[in-house]
Amino acid sequence: MKAILIAAIVVVLANVTSATAQKPRERFYSTGQIASRETPVPWPGDNSGNFKQERVQVFNRRGDNVFEGHRRSYAGHATVDLQYHANGGVSRIDVSEAPDAGIQWYKARYTLDTEGNITDKQEQSHDDQTTISPLDPPVRPVPKPQQPSPDACAVPMQTQIVLHNLQRIPSELRLVGLYGPVIGREYLQVVGPGQKLVSHQLTMAERFLQPEEMFELYQRNPATGQWVRLPFGIIPMRLLGGGPQVRTYEFYWLEGL
Repeated sequence: MKAILIAAIVVVLANVTSATAQKPRERFYSTGQIASRETPVPWPGDNSGNFKQERVQVFNRRGDNVFEGHRRSYAGHATVDLQYHANGGVSRIDVSEAPDAGIQWYKARYTLDTEGNITDKQEQSHDDQTTISPLDPPVRPVPKPQQPSPDACAVPMQTQIVLHNLQRIPSELRLVGLYGPVIGREYLQVVGPGQKLVSHQLTMAERFLQPEEMFELYQRNPATGQWVRLPFGIIPMRLLGGGPQVRTYEFYWLEGL
């Protein structure tokens, strides 16, 4: 009986701990309005605790959401560091992101006044020329010359792209082929929460292709209906190998993208 009682207590405590871990952390202005909220976002189907991510929101004194970002502890890193004024409002936001197995990186610093309004924003990235620009209608890229297929003496290297939607809402995504057998081909799909968009495996002799060599990526803005081109470098990525001649780029579509 004692063993059963102890086991029951352990189960209850585990459930309480799990619920507490998922509870948002909130801070408030001295006048009572919410200043920031940090919400753990569970990884679908994962119970190992190895994949940790958080949604970070900052509010001004009127209650407007003036900033939204995310943290993650996998596929590289993404951090959001908050500093606060004496009145409880956020004074500074430092953002840093870098995907796994990539040279891209991004940093930003936001400065806020005591009312919680952003007064200054400074950004740095691996490629300061990279911008996100709306395209309406989407422009079909100029086809690049088709690469010669591997001959009998060359080692064929296969590369593939997988886009996972970890948001709570569907995303309408579009891949436009730039290489070899998929030049001009469009992959258009509404990717629901927990679903994924998978490209063909593309082959090149002696080296793996990079994502930007294979495809251009677009997302439809649900508010305007416009297609927005997104650089692969701003999306969290994990590189998987299926052997010495197979490589898969696993991109993770998170909240805020």
